Amino acid sequence: LDVGCESVETSSQVFYVATTGSSNNDGSEENPFSSIQQAIDASSDGDTVVVASGIYEENFNFNGKNILVWGEDKETTFVDGRLIGSVVTIASGEDTTAVLSGFSIINGLNPSGGGIYIENSSPKIINSIINDNNSSGSAFWYHGGGGIYCNNSNPIIRDVTISNNTAEAP
Repeated sequence: LDVGCESVETSSQVFYVATTGSSNNDGSEENPFSSIQQAIDASSDGDTVVVASGIYEENFNFNGKNILVWGEDKETTFVDGRLIGSVVTIASGEDTTAVLSGFSIINGLNPSGGGIYIENSSPKIINSIINDNNSSGSAFWYHGGGGIYCNNSNPIIRDVTISNNTAEAP
């Protein structure tokens, strides 16, 4: 599968997500899920989640799974965090086989990593846009990273535009 600037091997199982999907579906191409998190929850290490173009108002967590979460096109596949926490969380020991590619990550708000929160993990973030996210919080819990926050991590970030994100100290 070509995910922008590099090729990634596809898995044995593929789950599909579309704005026209349903939470009652099985995640097949004919019956896609309606949320990215639902597809991640159904997946196992080595699986692929394919997300059709559209706007997905949600926040999702890889939950320790080394999977490929692939958006159809970074210009037309949006994950809108609705200013409710980090839009994407990768913080349970995921390695370089955990891949996020082909998304615009927008409207995240969290004291650490408004757009993407990475901790104790080394994922690949490829061919994406991280825009209009914010990191702000109380003096007791504030680490910054309006676009991306990394702690004890070694992510690979390629072909990613990070713009118009803010980190506001308390």
